[in-house]
This record gives sequence, C-alpha cells and structure tokens, in this order.
Amino acid sequence: MCFLIAMSFIRRPIFAINFKAYDNAIGKKAIKLSKKIDKASKNFKGSVILIVSNTDLFGISSRVSNVYVFSEHIDPFLPGAHTGKILAEDVKDMGAHGVLINHAEDRVSINNIRKCILRAKKNGLKTIVCAENIKKLESIVKLETKPDMVAIEPPELIGGNVSVTNAKPNTLKRALDIARRYDTVILCGAGIKTKHDVISAMKIGLDGILVASAIAKSKTPIRAFKRLAKGFKEFKD
Repeated sequence: MCFLIAMSFIRRPIFAINFKAYDNAIGKKAIKLSKKIDKASKNFKGSVILIVSNTDLFGISSRVSNVYVFSEHIDPFLPGAHTGKILAEDVKDMGAHGVLINHAEDRVSINNIRKCILRAKKNGLKTIVCAENIKKLESIVKLETKPDMVAIEPPELIGGNVSVTNAKPNTLKRALDIARRYDTVILCGAGIKTKHDVISAMKIGLDGILVASAIAKSKTPIRAFKRLAKGFKEFKD
C-alpha cells in the first residue's frame, strides 16, 4: 500500500515520545534522557521517535543513533526577514528527521498545516500532524500535500489518567478507517500510560502511539519507556 512507501525509512510500529517543555526533558536533562532512551531502543522492533524542543535538536541528534529526532514546531516560512520564526531549513541542518505539526498545545490553521507540510517535504523532513477530532483528521488527510503520519489526540484526555484507547475506541476505529482510505500512517495519543493501552491501540490496527507525560514527566522514565515498549512486544508475540 502507498502508506508504506511514504514511510520509507521509518518502520512500524511507531513509538513517538513528545518531550514538550517538561522540566525533566529540556536542555541538558533532555540530552541525558535521549541518550538513555536511545540505548533502551536498541532492540525495539519498530521505530522510536523523540520529539524535542528546537533548542535541543542538535545536542540530541548528534548523540543518538537508534532513534529518530523530530522538531516540536516549524513555521510556514521561507528563509527571510522573519524574526523569531523556526524554519524547516534550520531544523534540518540541526539534525532533525522530521517535525510535529498542530499539536493541541501548538494549534495552527489548516492552511498553515498545509504550508508546514510542504516546507517540511521540500527539506526532506517527515511529518506527524495531530488532529483533535475526526473532522480535523479528515481535513488533514485530504490535503493535496499529505502528511506522512497523523495522530488522533482528543485534547480533553491529553495528560490525564484515562487512555484514549479506553475512552474512545470507536473514535480510533473511525480514524483508522479514514487514514487507511487516504493511505496515511496513523498514531493515537492522549492518556496512554500502560502496556495494556499500547496493546489496545495495536489491536484496533493503529500504526503506533504518541505519548508525552507518561515518560517525560516520570520519575523513572526509562522504566516507563520499557513498560510501554513491552506492550508492542506482547502484542506481536
């Protein structure tokens, strides 16, 4: 299927981790955490993606070898007179493999989503585009310039203790159907914290997960990483 071609260098299942701006996952702490996850990812049968602050991109990308590193944000601009903007060209030069677009905490218009995807693709960056509901997901996958991956994340569940896999399994099934119709790889996120949440996502047929607080806020992030990774392994076994 076409969606496999679009993901040429990223293997499924996909385990994406958003560092956000949590105290445990910025600056030197982000580099330390990334190195530990990189080591723990060595035998992961799929792809681990670390989505990190732009200011930490080079420090992390230059120190890891088993994971992919994505930027948390780009702006839809060409190089020029744009003070304070984050350009795809700069993100690429700092070692990023891709970029996260339209997270619930960094919403942009559908027109700017389109522009950001285009800017990313022209610079050889993969894209994960978040959608807060089915309507937005469908508008994203219908774009002429499609993302490599979409992530369905109901905002009311983000950072909470109730997993989207338990609260909205029918929403995930509808999202999967739409993504497959448009040959797009699909992840889910919001409240995912246990290996059982991972197994549930994989049973539905999704291509992977997008998590943040479960790892980036954990007092034992590598233990948390391994617990979630175990869900992928147990599903496969």
